[in-house]
Amino acid sequence: MLGVMDIYALRRKVLVEGQSQRRVAREMGVARDTVRRHLETPMPERQQRRRSGPVLDRVRPRLEHLLEEWSQRTTAKQRITGRRLHRQLREEGYEVGLTLVLAELREWRRRRAEVYVPLVHRPAESAQVDFFEVRVDLAGERRRVWLLLFRLMHLGRDYVRLYERQDQLAFLDGHVRAFAHFGGVPRRMVYDNLSAAVRRVQFPRRRLTERFAALASHYAFEPSFARPRQGHDKGGVEGRGRGLRWQVLTPLPRGDSLQQISDEMQAEVDRLAPERVWERFATEGPLLRPLPAVAFEPRRMQPVSVNRSTMIRLEGACALDALSRWVLGPGALGRPQGDGLGRRLRGRLPARSGAGRPSPPAIRRPAGALPPLPRPALAQAAGPAPGGAGADRRTGRAL
Repeated sequence: MLGVMDIYALRRKVLVEGQSQRRVAREMGVARDTVRRHLETPMPERQQRRRSGPVLDRVRPRLEHLLEEWSQRTTAKQRITGRRLHRQLREEGYEVGLTLVLAELREWRRRRAEVYVPLVHRPAESAQVDFFEVRVDLAGERRRVWLLLFRLMHLGRDYVRLYERQDQLAFLDGHVRAFAHFGGVPRRMVYDNLSAAVRRVQFPRRRLTERFAALASHYAFEPSFARPRQGHDKGGVEGRGRGLRWQVLTPLPRGDSLQQISDEMQAEVDRLAPERVWERFATEGPLLRPLPAVAFEPRRMQPVSVNRSTMIRLEGACALDALSRWVLGPGALGRPQGDGLGRRLRGRLPARSGAGRPSPPAIRRPAGALPPLPRPALAQAAGPAPGGAGADRRTGRAL
């Protein structure tokens, strides 16, 4: 078989120098058919002999049928193996070796494997966000809390924050704190299809929640979402969350508040960051989108009605209003708990009423509380109504 340089010399002698095919064949010691073939096809395809496999040709149809049939009856852990296929074929009377079945199974998986394209993260282009369930010792009590992790993908810098709940308030508050910590905003943020951001998945589109859309508009970043049940679409933050559990959450951190534990965790994350992270941040930091003049307000204002017992109804539940704190003092309802986003109120469920349906949950008044305010005093404590003299003075606003 002629090499590339031999083919080049052959074609040059005939096409450029004008020598005859007979002469070139005699000088190079090849047949004239070989010279003619290389003149017609500049880059001849390599022809390989097809190895005969009578056993595989006889077994392949049944093997492919078993694979297609069993693929709908398996899970990730109870998956198809070559030995199980080989046993099934032998039980059905096929004389085939285990090596042949294993090779055919590898080829079947290779043809159906998903193709992955390596991601290239440019400076200040993208960040990935996710929640992780962790355990901490909070005020002497072991608690389940949620770790919100932000990771700048180009340089690998992280921001962490612990919250009592995995709700929209924590989600929005974490964004505001993370952007302030980084000193800027990446151009694109990658998320799961979590309910705090996505109201409905209309693949490939998403309908965003109102508050998250307001956050994205305020900081002018592009929200991007991974495919459902495809964690590797944002594998950077997934792998980093697992690493943080081993690096800074083992043994379980202790503290009197989640804010204290979060600050200590962030300091430890920054201390353990490699030197290259800070070298890259020196160049990537100025490329981040600058922060707006006013930070986004993660809290949501909602008008509520206050009854004569200074109780309000918020999201279907009754709770003590701030009026009681104004009368009883700031310590009447107990000290703040958890992440500082609200106060924990202890309540009880009353007995069922009516046709067997439970009454809405009620909150106990704190020990030593004053009796319910009369209507004039309640209106005076609520202050002037925003709608003027004719407005309902029992309407207040709650966070």
